Amino acid sequence: MPGIDLHSNNLMIGMVDQDGQRLKHLKPDCEIGPVDQFLAPFRARLKSIAVESTYNWYWLVDGLRALSYPVELATLPRSIDTAGPNMPTKTTYYSLFVFEATTRGDGMSAW
Repeated sequence: MPGIDLHSNNLMIGMVDQDGQRLKHLKPDCEIGPVDQFLAPFRARLKSIAVESTYNWYWLVDGLRALSYPVELATLPRSIDTAGPNMPTKTTYYSLFVFEATTRGDGMSAW
């Protein structure tokens, strides 16, 4: 299942399996082409793509929907503690986000 963490000038897109194991990831600039190329091989099996962004998400969501991808806006799980010395690395945090967003659903809230 895919998830996208959108930033102002790049994004992190990744795919995890049902067990939360990272299968593939990419950090492209903010353009719809590389995102479509990343997702295209999985299109037939995609149930939903989680997009996390605090702003500037509309171009990505509109672009993916125009390409007929199932997209959900999401917030990061509140259950993940990101403060203090135990703060996970960005990669670990991102993997948890994708897993929560696409497999469990109870840690996410749609906008």
